[in-house]
Amino acid sequence: MEKLLGETIEAAKLERALKPNEIKRVNVDTTVQEKTRTRSTACTRRKLNASRRERRTRNTSLVARSRVVTTSKNNWVVGVDAVHGNPYDGHTMKAAHAQVWKITGVKPEEIFVDKGYRGSDHHLEVANVYISGRSFLWSHF
Repeated sequence: MEKLLGETIEAAKLERALKPNEIKRVNVDTTVQEKTRTRSTACTRRKLNASRRERRTRNTSLVARSRVVTTSKNNWVVGVDAVHGNPYDGHTMKAAHAQVWKITGVKPEEIFVDKGYRGSDHHLEVANVYISGRSFLWSHF
């Protein structure tokens, strides 16, 4: 996935649709999407007879969590990842910053986040972090 994203970003840079300077200001967001999956409890051997019988099903809830990093100016996707478990949003920031740097070769200097990233314990020392709805920033420069 990272290789494909990297090739897309390189093509955008060559065509001058994405300037390296734009990657210095990014938005980081983590989303959660719950999905319900229906699974059959019948044995595989009995699937042929399933049309004759009422099949029992049970629902299991799955949580899919992803992290997306976009440029602030034109919303180019410069980082994306599936996040396992249910981490606090702030725990994903270092990995997001590192992934953008790895894929694009540019270190983001300003990161804009939502209120899920509250608290400065997980903020980076190499970038200014702006939290939505706050009148101040966490600066480590």
